[in-house]
Amino acid sequence: TQRLRDDELPSYEATLTRQESLFDHLAWQLQVSDFSEQEKQVALSLIGNINDDGYLKGFDGDHNAVDGDSIIQQVADVHGNDFEYVEEVLERVQLFDPPGVGARNLAECLLIQARFLELGAIVEDVISDHMENLEKKNYPAIGRSMGVELDEIIEAAQLICQLEPRPGRPFSGDSARY
Repeated sequence: TQRLRDDELPSYEATLTRQESLFDHLAWQLQVSDFSEQEKQVALSLIGNINDDGYLKGFDGDHNAVDGDSIIQQVADVHGNDFEYVEEVLERVQLFDPPGVGARNLAECLLIQARFLELGAIVEDVISDHMENLEKKNYPAIGRSMGVELDEIIEAAQLICQLEPRPGRPFSGDSARY
């Protein structure tokens, strides 16, 4: 049997692959989607403002936090569109993988995932209207407000707890893969 000499083997660094970034993953999905050219330009601007956690958030030049709605307005201004047009493009980007990406806040992130997984109206209503009580685990108040049995609220809360609050997590970090 013939053995490879050390100088014939690839270097250690050559065996490392760069982990795909969330931006790369979303941009690839954009390229294979049926967006118009204008929608693609707007979507690419939005994708560029999705942080490592998967949220549409950012910072201005002075390191002040900028919320998702402000980013939507900035993208609208840059591309000469109105807020509603950019928001509609964002809603289509929010259908990309990973589920929950492009959300403006935790509730929107969880709601996108709940719809994707078809978890039902009770789960969606708890997320939409009762996040504060959900965070406090005040299930009786949610049940009373919604007119739903306590066990159904507890079941909904358990489903919500299984959702990913940071959809960009699998793409974060620069860990090497072999």
